[in-house]
Amino acid sequence: MKPRSFFSVLAGVVLVLLLIGTAGAYWLTARSGAQVPKQIATQPTTAMFVSRQAVAMVTLLVNPERLESFWLAETSPANRRQLQTGLRQWQQSVFASSGLDYDRDLKTWLGDEVTFALTTPDVNRDAADGLQPGYLLVLVADDPELAQESLQSFWQRRANARDLVFEQFAGVQLIHAANKKIAAGQPSLTSAIVGGRYVLFANYPKVMREALNDVQVSDLNLEQSFTYQQALEKLTGSKLGLVYVNLAQFGNWLADSTIATASKIAATESGLEKPHYEAMAAALKPARQGLLADTLLLTTTPNAQPVRGAMTNASPILQFIPTNSRFAIASRDLPTTQTQWQSQIASIWADGSPNRAEHSQLQQPWLRLQQQWELQFPDDALDWVTGEYALVQLPANGRSQSDWVFVAQQTAETKTSIEQLDQVAQQQGISLGALSLDNQPISAWIKLKTEAAKPELTSLRAEVAGVRTTIGDYELFATSLEALEQALAAQSATTSDIKDAIAQLQTPNQGYLYLNQEALEQLLRSIRGLELPKTLVSSLRSAVISSYGTDEAGLRGAIWLHLDGA
Repeated sequence: MKPRSFFSVLAGVVLVLLLIGTAGAYWLTARSGAQVPKQIATQPTTAMFVSRQAVAMVTLLVNPERLESFWLAETSPANRRQLQTGLRQWQQSVFASSGLDYDRDLKTWLGDEVTFALTTPDVNRDAADGLQPGYLLVLVADDPELAQESLQSFWQRRANARDLVFEQFAGVQLIHAANKKIAAGQPSLTSAIVGGRYVLFANYPKVMREALNDVQVSDLNLEQSFTYQQALEKLTGSKLGLVYVNLAQFGNWLADSTIATASKIAATESGLEKPHYEAMAAALKPARQGLLADTLLLTTTPNAQPVRGAMTNASPILQFIPTNSRFAIASRDLPTTQTQWQSQIASIWADGSPNRAEHSQLQQPWLRLQQQWELQFPDDALDWVTGEYALVQLPANGRSQSDWVFVAQQTAETKTSIEQLDQVAQQQGISLGALSLDNQPISAWIKLKTEAAKPELTSLRAEVAGVRTTIGDYELFATSLEALEQALAAQSATTSDIKDAIAQLQTPNQGYLYLNQEALEQLLRSIRGLELPKTLVSSLRSAVISSYGTDEAGLRGAIWLHLDGA
């Protein structure tokens, strides 16, 4: 593993520790009487080493060793051995290329604060060699003398294989390897100890020098950033971890762009003036059955118009979401909500947007529904959905396409609008039919297709393109009779992940986005540089994201992660 890969994987280490640690703390408190690691009310001290232009920073405010113990304690003995083996193998692969051994070099002196930062998307800004990200790891030593001894021993072992460079910079000694086989500009693990208490590692000497310079010039570091301080002020209370992301830099990184050349998403798409979001911050804390992250998207637009949540009780609409749903959105007033979400996404990526195709992901579910029905509806086909609604994707289960379910609360325009949908369907070759499912009347869109069993014989086959029914005040649409049957059966389910999650979140809010384990794993695997072992990813059972609306600081929300076994 190259040094660059070492720090890429290490990003995953810190993120996962934040996830599993808080859940482990809950498990032991709720079930075995063990005490949760003390949550920290004070703010991180290591942000002074991180540039205010850094892409992202993740800080763990409790010792990692204790968190791993908490997580393993509630796992069954058989799974515990497997999980621990996976953790150890992963740990060895992470540190192997650098020569660092966690048990030998870090464990004995490590304190209660660990910060990892992606300082820059590209250290040398040379397009010829692609992106070369800069990574910084800052550890607070509980035993400074032991930390000094361990670091000396580490470099002495490496000196047998290569020369070492001892460099003085800003009154601090930097140590890094001088491997003549490594071309100039390539990663080289670098360490430093500052004030006896802070132990720093970087994947380039240049990254380390910039970190030390940031400490001395306060205007350069994140700790003195107004936006960062505003985030700390708003995310009050005790926490076990903190995440801070510079959205412009993060967008550039995701878009594989060294310089902010990605085009802005047109502000006129929704017809609304969009606030610009500069950063995202999240405070992580334990919650019932998992981990809760209170999030804040910080705006640079002064006196932004507050937008409050419109959904106060999602229980009626949630009763139609099957327990095996892969993906679900539940909210209120579809036309307005979609406009707000598009506006917020556009604002988040305003200075470093991924391509427009990624922005169109918000519209894909409705587009996929039309493709599956082989129909094309007008853009205003769902403008009547001004009450509660839910859009659900079910697992494909080996089929070429997933089934979808759409649920909408009835309004005064519902009957007329559905009649118009039927007319559009008929104009495109669809016939209307009637079915019955357990005495529940079902309306169906039926498509007739020809089949030629023999050259001289042709037969017609009726294919159900879509179905709908009415339950109380709600209209249910589905891509198949089986999907509709699952939605109707969901009413009798006593528990579900999404119902459990909503109990953790504030109301009123702007709705919920739910991802099951499969969808969440796919999302995590798609994030560049986040290399997570399967054993840890599989422990994430589901996730629910909610927006609480905007205030003078920005857009507030929460992310709830349900961990398997919690």
